[in-house]
Amino acid sequence: MGFLRKVAGLSLRDRVRSSVIREELGVEPLLLCIERSQLRWFGHLVRMPPGRLPREVFQARPAGRRPRGRPRTRWRDYISTLAWERLGIPHTYSGKVFRVTLVTLGVCLILPLLVVVFLLESPIEPDMLSLLDPPLLSGCYEPNFKLREAERLFEDKLVGPESIANFGDVMYTGTADGKIVKIVGKTISVVARLGKPPCDGAREHEPSCGRPLGIRVGPNGTLFVADAYLGLFEVNPVTGKVTNLVAAGQMVGGRRLSFVNDLDVTQDGRKVYFTDSSSRWQRRDYLHLIMEATADGRVLEYDTETKEVTVLMENLLFANGIQLFPDEESVLVVETTMARIRRVHVSGLNKGGMDTFVENLPGFPDNIRRSSSGGYWVAMSAVRPNPGFSLLDFLSQKPWIKKLIFKSGFGANADSSPQQLFSQDTLIKFVPRYSLVLELQESGACIRSFHDPHGMVAAYISEAHEHDGHLYLGSFRSPYICKLDLSKVNFLFSFITEAKIAQYLELFIISSTLTKVRRCTFNLKENYRLQEKIAKLESRLQVHVSGKAYARGSDEIYSRLSQLNRWLKTEFCPSQSIVLVTLP
Repeated sequence: MGFLRKVAGLSLRDRVRSSVIREELGVEPLLLCIERSQLRWFGHLVRMPPGRLPREVFQARPAGRRPRGRPRTRWRDYISTLAWERLGIPHTYSGKVFRVTLVTLGVCLILPLLVVVFLLESPIEPDMLSLLDPPLLSGCYEPNFKLREAERLFEDKLVGPESIANFGDVMYTGTADGKIVKIVGKTISVVARLGKPPCDGAREHEPSCGRPLGIRVGPNGTLFVADAYLGLFEVNPVTGKVTNLVAAGQMVGGRRLSFVNDLDVTQDGRKVYFTDSSSRWQRRDYLHLIMEATADGRVLEYDTETKEVTVLMENLLFANGIQLFPDEESVLVVETTMARIRRVHVSGLNKGGMDTFVENLPGFPDNIRRSSSGGYWVAMSAVRPNPGFSLLDFLSQKPWIKKLIFKSGFGANADSSPQQLFSQDTLIKFVPRYSLVLELQESGACIRSFHDPHGMVAAYISEAHEHDGHLYLGSFRSPYICKLDLSKVNFLFSFITEAKIAQYLELFIISSTLTKVRRCTFNLKENYRLQEKIAKLESRLQVHVSGKAYARGSDEIYSRLSQLNRWLKTEFCPSQSIVLVTLP
């Protein structure tokens, strides 16, 4: 186990259970391997025809009495107990008993399945969805535990703070009970309520109570809020006055606004761009929208002067988060079902056009917000593990399974909707509690990623909002906000590769604290041994060998930089001197 801890880069001080480490590394317990081998041999014995010597020996019952005292455990006793615990095979095993049991179980399972398939209806009509194979969780996506450095704020005092905005040091967010709240220091106060009580978080009360999703601060200090059920609002944070700008349910472009999701506001406050995730499904049925893969998401524009609403782009699969580009001529729109981000041109020469900003993300993205580096923070509502099993990717090619899962029962919910065989709360338990936040460059390339593989600290992340050197993490489900100090996780090792002459490349290790560049030149294209070493280095030290990044820190960074430098010199530059170059 000590070796596995070293491979994972952990020590006993990290207080991570051995079972968690084995699961992360994909290593099975040794006892499980032994039991599997013994059960395999047991099955071989059972299937042997009568007369075979191993079977006769196994079934033999020696005559006479056993010695006094506690009898020693025989292999037959051990394997019988193991077969009962693991496979449910009784100790008094016989082929006839097994066949009767198998037939009985088959009848009990097949009859209800036939009822579900032929008698019950499904509310969704899913189509086959073509998703690219999930990217490998390596390089910039390499798993780590950086989100576990975050601290929870206001636990059990906020429910579902999906989106976060700030005006100075004052934070604002919307909660699952339809409130807009203000956070000053350690104090929470209610600014406004958008809907009408009762607001107990129940499914049937959501449409009347409201569910604030996106929230932004306008140029005059007012709040712009996108409510999934009630539409667009402008809220005065001082007086609490609420103004409904666009009512949900109204017809726009021949379709109804049913799932208003996120928004962004221009610097002059004249234009508000927002997403309508679906005209068929509401927010409380978001899993129906994902599973059905309905292409009815839209990007719309609201003009605060003319009060007109215009459709800019449609036929998107779950249009979710939205973020204006710096030039305000285009917006980035998250297309959750397709695990990608689109760029929609809203003004200028390319108005009305759309292209792909990022394709095939390692998860299903939710909201997108600007980062201090000029890039973007993207929160993943669910991950697509690779290596591993991605349930949503698997179901995308199996529409008949999705239709089966969402079959409706004979009863009804409190809101008179048909009762499903599996509730959304039950289905979401099959999605791994893996939390992931990405920082992307303005070009869409990945800069870094923060992970919490089991959602132990931050779970169900919907948005990452950066303010004053900290990352505030909102959630569509968790009863808290997480706060991550970026100075604790900003250190990242990276090599910057640049073309030299033809296939020659230079590798640089840069440290902003040392103001030194250690450089070594060699032929990377033909040196397969180096490529293997780099892959091992990434795995061992959790570093990323591509793209541009800076290392911040002191003793630990100096130690690791020295280690990398010694490794390069020993392995690939024995005859060359390491050149020290002072940075300007």
